[in-house]
Amino acid sequence: MQRTTATAGDAVLKEQRKQNDLLEEYRTKMEMPKSQMAALRDEIVRQMQAGLSGKKSSLLMIPSMVDILPTGKECGEFFAIDIGGTNFRTVYMALSEEHGKVAEVTMKQYEIPEELFTCHASKLYDFMASALVKFAKDLGRAGKNGRPTVGFCFSFPCTQTSLNSGTLVKWTKSFNNPGGIGEDPVRMLSAAFERAGMKVDVDVMLNDTVGTLAAARYFDPDAMVGVIAGTGTNAGYVEDICNIGTLPKSYKPGDKHHMIINTEWGALTSPLLPLTPVDMKLDAITPNVGEQHFEKLTGGMYMGEIARRILLQLAEEAELFGGSVPEGLRKEWSLSTPDMCKIDHDNSLMGSSALRVLQKCFNLSWPQAFRARHAAKSVAALVSTRSARLSATAISAALRQQKRDTGSARTVVAVDGGVFEHYTAYRQQLRNALEDLLGKAAADNIVLKHQPDGSSMGAVALAAAVASGHMEREV
Repeated sequence: MQRTTATAGDAVLKEQRKQNDLLEEYRTKMEMPKSQMAALRDEIVRQMQAGLSGKKSSLLMIPSMVDILPTGKECGEFFAIDIGGTNFRTVYMALSEEHGKVAEVTMKQYEIPEELFTCHASKLYDFMASALVKFAKDLGRAGKNGRPTVGFCFSFPCTQTSLNSGTLVKWTKSFNNPGGIGEDPVRMLSAAFERAGMKVDVDVMLNDTVGTLAAARYFDPDAMVGVIAGTGTNAGYVEDICNIGTLPKSYKPGDKHHMIINTEWGALTSPLLPLTPVDMKLDAITPNVGEQHFEKLTGGMYMGEIARRILLQLAEEAELFGGSVPEGLRKEWSLSTPDMCKIDHDNSLMGSSALRVLQKCFNLSWPQAFRARHAAKSVAALVSTRSARLSATAISAALRQQKRDTGSARTVVAVDGGVFEHYTAYRQQLRNALEDLLGKAAADNIVLKHQPDGSSMGAVALAAAVASGHMEREV
């Protein structure tokens, strides 16, 4: 009996060593020491500068044509359409005459029907226009002279030629709509409004990063960077116009000296990115294979699936569940990032929240979930920490390009998106990584500010700035 017990104990220890060894391999590949972050930051700055000058770069560095920002003086009634991730929103907002105050806001969020991710682009625009028409009628708000002013937050890579015109370069996330690439989104949206029986003024087209920055600037003049940390990731920042070599010939800066640049940093590719075999296998099943590497390492769309794949490898190669692999663990996309967040945040002695998540997502029995809870928490922490350190590295690159990474001036980095809003451990790791890379003294002058509904608010605020003429504050 004693020999049998000893043999069983040896087997458990052997399994644990296998699991620890595999986790240590991932820790080595994913943790990103300061030296790696610094090297990647310098590479991102190099690619930013190349993109700004029109040279080859994985960063598109798109001029937003926004060379002014809200001042907080704007007032009036405005609407916004916001699309670009997993949800679609219509917004009504009344801006008060009191500086930087919103008098009224109404927002409606819609689940996008599955067929609209692949239908002809005109049908997608019809969906957006019809939703806003009904939204405005239900509110009994028709805008000035019955012709609503609309800010259009369209969070896909576009080459912009003015504040309200441009060309769609490519679809991202889960969208793949024929008939849209190469077309002007504002023109297509305006045509959809005509089909829906309403004339509108679409005064502004911007992406969610520009919107987040515009929204933050409405409240705080020190806002200089806008970041999305949600389903996907991207950033916009204030750049010197003299550094932008890709502006259309028709653009005349006048007395303007700065413009917001949409980096499209989700597309960043570099040998310095901490890619693992799990990441490459995940990339192979996405619609945009070989693209958006940075986003696939950091975005909320992917983090839970990365964690699931590592846990599956632990089950297959390190006997996380003994000699068997639960079938539920093999189901792709069965672990969402919000569920991974619950595992990461569970610091209870028994891991009760983690147990419930593991049972629900992978259809595990209680003993199976109990056996896997510590490994699951370790994996969740690895995935979220890598995402945060990569995001901090990219933020520091934008700050360095602006010569603001020394902390000599207060700088607000406005952040929107569910990962930043709800993932407490991620937020703390992001702050820790900035301190690691910039030094605590400099990092203390960098304010990471959550800008809720930044894209929608920014679309309204910028449309209001254009409509009201209260744009004397330069970017």
